[in-house]
Amino acid sequence: MIAPVQAGKVNYVFELVDTKLNKVLTDADLKIAHEKKLHMMAYDPALKEFQHVHPEFDGHVWKVELNFSVNANYWLWTQGELAGDGSEFTSSTRLTVQGGAPSWPSPRLTETRAGSSGISVVTLGAGKLVAGRMAMLTVKFSRNNGTPAEITPYLGAFAHAVAVTDDGD
Repeated sequence: MIAPVQAGKVNYVFELVDTKLNKVLTDADLKIAHEKKLHMMAYDPALKEFQHVHPEFDGHVWKVELNFSVNANYWLWTQGELAGDGSEFTSSTRLTVQGGAPSWPSPRLTETRAGSSGISVVTLGAGKLVAGRMAMLTVKFSRNNGTPAEITPYLGAFAHAVAVTDDGD
């Protein structure tokens, strides 16, 4: 884990290491996937604070600006594809933010299958989900006012989903 940082703008600097080859990865080692070479998500344990950013390689290290306003032990999860064989990789670490607003309480595990942003509604189908088993997810997007939702591509796809365990893996 990295030393705690103060809430606000954080210029996060890091290296990516291919542990099989014991090699530091540069932008030349990655291929574009979903319109970018590298994707990073930063999120808190309550899943209330979320950032999707795209680090850039400066010739020596990867850099990205993050903005944290809430105290938490955030997960930083990085994803990309290797140019050589097209294999996808992920890397994660924790970053403690202090000096900001109080952290959000962790959500209780419930059977809730819908959520709303105030304008849009997302509903997960009634199919049974079982830990450790593959499942087909049916997701419905609608609007609170009854009008159909307009789905447009974001980063080369109509939808993206990320599921993580408590340990961030």
